[in-house]
Amino acid sequence: MKNILLSLFALIVSASAFSQELWLNEVDDFTGDSKKATNSQVIGDNQEEKSYAVISISYSTLRVGDTWAFRLKPSSDLGCSGASGNYAMLKFSDGEVMQLEDVAEIDCGDLAESTFILTAELQDRIDAQDAPVMIRLKQADYYTDAKNVNAEVWHSHWKAVAP
Repeated sequence: MKNILLSLFALIVSASAFSQELWLNEVDDFTGDSKKATNSQVIGDNQEEKSYAVISISYSTLRVGDTWAFRLKPSSDLGCSGASGNYAMLKFSDGEVMQLEDVAEIDCGDLAESTFILTAELQDRIDAQDAPVMIRLKQADYYTDAKNVNAEVWHSHWKAVAP
């Protein structure tokens, strides 16, 4: 009995470790569109690069009606978000790389957050529970790579904003 209770407790703790709470969960009074957004959480870092300081990338998801997006925020200043030429590259285990354009408003404050709208191809990957294995975030001045993307974090955020 004691082992069963310990196993159940461990399962609950591990399941809640990757569940996401929404910081926004409302319905638009005029359009009726659902608006959902998750809190930011570290999804990976550049720790394999021993010659550089560790830079992590935080990640959150949002959905307004039928539009899905995600945000990436570096733990070090990479320059302005929303600037022309900013992008995120997502590399998957099959070697495919997707590049998405930063659509955020220009923000040159420290640790600016970039926003990326989902493509149909990326939505198909999310629906298939296929998470990227690496993420590159390029802002106005520099880029950084998350070389150890946490797939559970990736999936839990999309699940939280799903209809």
